[in-house]
Amino acid sequence: MEAMLSKNNTKIYNTSSQIGFYYIGQNEDDSAVSYYNVALKHAKTPIEKADAYMGMAKSTLFTKSVYSMKSAKKGLTFVQDTDCVARVNLINVIGIYYSLNGKYDSSLYFYKIGLSTAEKLKDEILISKLKGNLGDVYSYMGKYDIALRYQLQVLDFQQRKKDSVNMVRSFINVGNTYNYMFQDSIALTYYMRAYPLLKDKKSRMSGNLFNSIALAYEGLCDSLKPENPKWQTYTALQKKYLQQSLAVKTVLKDSIGIANTLLNFGRLAIKMKHTPEAIRYFNESLTIGEKIDNQRLIRANCSALGDVYCEQKDYPKALVFFFRMNEMAEHDSDLNAQHDALHSIYRTYEIMGDYKNAFEYLAQYKNVIYALNSKEKEKEIADAEAKYKNQEKQRENDNLMYDNQLKTIENNKAKEEKQSILIFSGVGLLLILLIFYLFYRNAQIKAKAEEQQKVTKAVFESEQKERIRISRDLHDNVGTQLSLISNDIEWITHPLKTFTETEKSERLESIGTASKEVINTLRETIWALNKEEVSFEEFADKLKAHVQKQVKLSKNVQPSFNENLESTIMLGPSEALGLFRICQEAIANSLKYAHSEKLEISMSTENEKYKLSIADYGKGFDKLAISRDSNYGLANMKFRAEEISCTINIDSSPEKGTIVTIAKK
Repeated sequence: MEAMLSKNNTKIYNTSSQIGFYYIGQNEDDSAVSYYNVALKHAKTPIEKADAYMGMAKSTLFTKSVYSMKSAKKGLTFVQDTDCVARVNLINVIGIYYSLNGKYDSSLYFYKIGLSTAEKLKDEILISKLKGNLGDVYSYMGKYDIALRYQLQVLDFQQRKKDSVNMVRSFINVGNTYNYMFQDSIALTYYMRAYPLLKDKKSRMSGNLFNSIALAYEGLCDSLKPENPKWQTYTALQKKYLQQSLAVKTVLKDSIGIANTLLNFGRLAIKMKHTPEAIRYFNESLTIGEKIDNQRLIRANCSALGDVYCEQKDYPKALVFFFRMNEMAEHDSDLNAQHDALHSIYRTYEIMGDYKNAFEYLAQYKNVIYALNSKEKEKEIADAEAKYKNQEKQRENDNLMYDNQLKTIENNKAKEEKQSILIFSGVGLLLILLIFYLFYRNAQIKAKAEEQQKVTKAVFESEQKERIRISRDLHDNVGTQLSLISNDIEWITHPLKTFTETEKSERLESIGTASKEVINTLRETIWALNKEEVSFEEFADKLKAHVQKQVKLSKNVQPSFNENLESTIMLGPSEALGLFRICQEAIANSLKYAHSEKLEISMSTENEKYKLSIADYGKGFDKLAISRDSNYGLANMKFRAEEISCTINIDSSPEKGTIVTIAKK
């Protein structure tokens, strides 16, 4: 009888699981959950129970993400200590949940655990899935080199397996990474490679592809002016693919997908100057985000609405959304989100002329910046404390062992008078040793204090040199630009001079350009001053952002970046700023004089040293025949390189381009 019941339970479990899986494919989440609940009631082994919870979690991941997360955690309790496929799949769902909510550190943590287990199981499909998800998160975090390494590995595996369904997903993911890198043409190439492979134009994957294609066209529009015919074409295509994406996601009841597409519709409406329509889209997306408790969506829409109301000069409404962002960030202890929210708050108060509140929130904003910079140091301190505690525990164990040995010796000694004499002698000796140790310890503390004093003095002198260098940089750059602005203003306002409207317009344009250069110089200097140290990775990101900004102002220039950062190198503020100024000069010269369609930036680190090169394939020049002004610019670059202990080599010849190479000595 028991055997028959057991057989019947197994049959019900298998059938219910199969039906639940079918309903997942049909995107009927409630039906899938219902059948997986039946399977759970008839599950006998921990793995069967974990698989049932996995079905519930997977079916509701994009519609009821909180329920999905709870189901995944419940399932994980049954296989927490077991290396099996069910455990990997549950960990993967948890990683996706954190990724969808913008908690990328937590997402990486779970994906890496899942990948480690998948590699133990030697399951290539699971390994491919986890690597793909890791690539996506690194892409969201802006670590594009790492992201592409994972994503292209996965794409290669799927092409070898001729897995067309997952190839579509990989083409989309690789395209998205290029989209984040502002290389929209390359992104669109990958999206269009995915399009012919779509077997179902109404699947969740097709909805994601349509949305990604729309974003690529949005990026292509950003480099054009509205009067350009291509701008009109790209905008129309963006709207078309967003509509297709929304239609698919609505049929699938994909709440997160619908909210994301509405958010993108809002951004399109802003670009088209349809502000009321944009507000409606953002509010609809926000409502969905609140309903499914998706923190990333809520923050993104609050940010968008705050910006719109700021643009409309409705500052109280804007502040409501910015404050909500800040409260959520504080609740989640998300320093990056706090950084964005506090920046928006203090800037809004500044625009309103409420300098008291602006100053208060600017101070909070700076504290968050300091906390972000200190986060890495806190980790180092925590590791050091853990190491110290382990050593302390070992020391206690050694002392305990020593005490036990003493007790053993004492118990074995004869109870004679001689024993007492020996004990008192031993105590006397211990006292002498203790006194000697105290004198020795005191001398050590004193020597350490003197050494610390020397170090503090050296640090202070080093900081003074850093400040003097940065002050000179401000004087040379900002002082010169302010002098030009002052001269132009005096010229315009001179009571005895007459001038044409064209002359006046040219002078005003000159003042505007110089003012922007002053602001940029101050921002770059503040970026360096706000940090005790700058990692070379952060410097590389700053330089790439500068290049992307500059090439937008130049037609037909396509930048490319090659990075090989094998070791972590920390730069002092003046070194980071000096290196940045050299690169600025080299990039500006290339964009101004080279007339090249390519600009290659290469960066590498090895053995505590770094190397950068900035290359174009343009006109080049004869170093012996260059003008006095150009020679001054090159001399200034060499002077800056010498100041930060770097070598600089400028290799150029007519019609063969120019390569500027900077390397740490």
